[in-house]
Amino acid sequence: MKRLRNSLFALFFTASFLTGCTEEQPVDQTQPSPEVYEITRAAFEYVNTLDGVTIMDGDLEQATVESTVVDDRYALLDEGYLGQEAWLVTFPMDENRVLETPQVLIAPVSYDVIGLMPSE
Repeated sequence: MKRLRNSLFALFFTASFLTGCTEEQPVDQTQPSPEVYEITRAAFEYVNTLDGVTIMDGDLEQATVESTVVDDRYALLDEGYLGQEAWLVTFPMDENRVLETPQVLIAPVSYDVIGLMPSE
């Protein structure tokens, strides 16, 4: 009887342990990854140097980052990236801005600004 009780306890403990290890841990979606932060920060700093365009820190947090292939639609600062993948940063629209914020191309490794798509 004691052996059966010990076996059941060991089985229950093992099952509980394995169940606890397989549950997915919640992911904090409110904080961007360090890479996304560096990409958006580079675009944010560049855009704020342009005449007539100012974006706020809140826009930095709401910016979207996507991968794109650089082509002739963009005003390039470095033609060497033509045909290569880069990060495209888009800031949210703001009805109070006189000029709309351009989309900014960021180099994938160095996080340098390599071009932009001027807004209309």
